[in-house]
Amino acid sequence: MPTRGRIPAGQDSRSHPGGFTLIEVVVVLVVITVLAATVTPALVRTAPETTGLEAAVSRFETLFRQARDSAVRTARPVTIVLDSLSGRMWIESGEQAADSTGVLEMPDGIRIVYLLPRTLFTFSPSGSAVGDSLKLMTGTGQTCLLTVDPWNGNARLP
Repeated sequence: MPTRGRIPAGQDSRSHPGGFTLIEVVVVLVVITVLAATVTPALVRTAPETTGLEAAVSRFETLFRQARDSAVRTARPVTIVLDSLSGRMWIESGEQAADSTGVLEMPDGIRIVYLLPRTLFTFSPSGSAVGDSLKLMTGTGQTCLLTVDPWNGNARLP
């Protein structure tokens, strides 16, 4: 009666192979690599390129998020002021008149269409916000109306 794991007496251990040879393993790995190299490009989706309008909205989303975070962190209201006459932007925080000032750069072909002479977005320490509307326009006439969500201060596209 044969026992498990032991080769009966008189039989050669080479007649019962215990696994794969190195050559077999290498061949299988080469086949898998070739298949993966041919299939992967078809499965990988490339990220769609963002349009100038999407990039402009993303800049405002970042600006709003930073202003809201600053208001919550400092426990003081923060206001983003966009002046249509000078084309400048500044941030007012609490009693301070202007924390920073500058020109808000838009992607090529995108311009801000101001609906008011001064557009304000104010973020409270609670995280809520109030603000005007802002229209972004491409050179081809495509527009996007941007507002701020009053509950969470995020940029909103109605």
